[in-house]
Amino acid sequence: MTLPIPSSPPRIKINLPCFQYVGTEMSVDIITSIWFMTLTEFATFMPKRDMCPKPASIPPAAPTVENTVPTTIPQINRRSSITSSSSTTVDNFVIKIYQVYRRMQTLTLEISTTKRSVLNKLKRASLTFQQFKNLLYLCLLEYYKNTKDVKPFLSVSFLEKFVKGKENLPFENEKIKSYREKLKELWEKEIGSDTVKALARQVSKEVKSVLEKWKKGERAFLPRPRKLKKVHKFTVPTNPNMLVDKRKLKRRRENSIVVRLGISFGAVKVKIPQGINIRDVKITWYEDTEVIFRISYEVPKAQKELLKEKWLSIDLGVRNLVSCISNDENLRSFIVDGNPLKSFNQWVNKLSAKLRSEGKERLERKLWRYRKKRIKGFFHQVANLIVRVCLERGIGRVIIPNSLNEEYQKDSEKGARFNQEFRFIPLGELVKMIEYKCELCGIEVVKEDESWTSKVSSVSGNIEVLKEEIPEGEVKKLKFEGRRIKRGLFRDRRLKKVFNADLNGALNLAIKALGKKVREEFLSLRNWLDKLSRPVKVNLFRYPASLPVLWEIAGSKSCSPKGDSEGHFAGSVSDLITFAHF
Repeated sequence: MTLPIPSSPPRIKINLPCFQYVGTEMSVDIITSIWFMTLTEFATFMPKRDMCPKPASIPPAAPTVENTVPTTIPQINRRSSITSSSSTTVDNFVIKIYQVYRRMQTLTLEISTTKRSVLNKLKRASLTFQQFKNLLYLCLLEYYKNTKDVKPFLSVSFLEKFVKGKENLPFENEKIKSYREKLKELWEKEIGSDTVKALARQVSKEVKSVLEKWKKGERAFLPRPRKLKKVHKFTVPTNPNMLVDKRKLKRRRENSIVVRLGISFGAVKVKIPQGINIRDVKITWYEDTEVIFRISYEVPKAQKELLKEKWLSIDLGVRNLVSCISNDENLRSFIVDGNPLKSFNQWVNKLSAKLRSEGKERLERKLWRYRKKRIKGFFHQVANLIVRVCLERGIGRVIIPNSLNEEYQKDSEKGARFNQEFRFIPLGELVKMIEYKCELCGIEVVKEDESWTSKVSSVSGNIEVLKEEIPEGEVKKLKFEGRRIKRGLFRDRRLKKVFNADLNGALNLAIKALGKKVREEFLSLRNWLDKLSRPVKVNLFRYPASLPVLWEIAGSKSCSPKGDSEGHFAGSVSDLITFAHF
């Protein structure tokens, strides 16, 4: 029996004491069918604590959606609860629903607009919302100054009632009362109840984050009011009551959603693609430039057969952005050129310095947002290329370094040239994109420390011994079986062979992550030397290519690399997967 999944199922949150092995609170998508109708009726189906299965007897997640619903579904009577004899059936049914939706993943779709009417509306709303938050911050600071306590500001429901005048703080002086009157006036005349609840949730999260840092012994300050003239960016939170999905209306149905901002600000409308199940919407306003709608939606994880024995190891850099090598004999090693990205980053830095010296701050902010979009789009193309290669060749494991973003990019004391060329290129974002796209397609991601991978020969060296046996202080005294002879080349002293330095590091990374058996399997390939020394160079940044939609990446766009007269790779991904003469 196939589990019916509607296009837009309603959402409820329930507390299940008997399901503590998966969490005391689960968000379950209830199927819109004749079985479940309301939250009250659903509560009558819950088995008692003594009838719950033990954690050891929990069945594993089903590999497919087929046969996940029991064939005997208890009949529901709106005026009577379910009998205890069928509680076990309902219990298993809830577990199966949870297992199916546990294979869902949340993605974010960004839609921007520069329409002047939307910008003006969001500007007025954002400044008013910031003023509302400022008043809450003042109440928080005054209350903490006199009581050394922030507990009332952790509850969203209390903050909502406090603004409406239904509840009082344990301590209130004249300042808090005056702030409260202004909050109530904003709620009644301009903001409205739904937006107040969303803003209260935002303030509560900020206070909770500060409290968590205090518990860990870290230094943190309570949120403070911001001057409205210095507010150049604001994120408007939303809740389900503020959204109107016009795709569900019987009359005037459109492919758009409407977000109601408040009493005096009206609403904004944004067109969205068909067939996406919206979870949340956030609106970010940038002063005088644009408004970005960030729409969170769910997609199922791909269930595709991939081989864990096949791996793809990635070395990250600047001139060679990603260098990829695999144990698939028919897949050529390839390098994504990072020089165009490096040049673009330097151009942005120089132009930014010029605009800053001329006092053109608004244009400078616009320039950096353009840079962020351009680099993000490029990183999406790189991640899509890697994932597409893995899917076409059945590669089930990707190995990436974890030390690059954590160590080098956080060190700002390595000179201006290093900061401009390397530190400002967000390689950590590229790693995150590769991770979530691989996870969405069922590809395992292995992270490994890349220390010493560029100094040791991957063929005749012993990188795995450096990882396990030799203390860190004695490693510097060793003589390695190879060295870099020039930029991009590595010479093996024992074999008298020259390899590509980045591919040598990528192979060492795979050996460190998976063991020395990787070296033995790799050297058994008939073309192992060509895979290490003759990669294909791909340029994605300079030439925007055709963008076919890949269903494996849930609607995101992938690019086919093009070539140019400088000798860069020209063709599609399938050209990498061939028995070509190297």
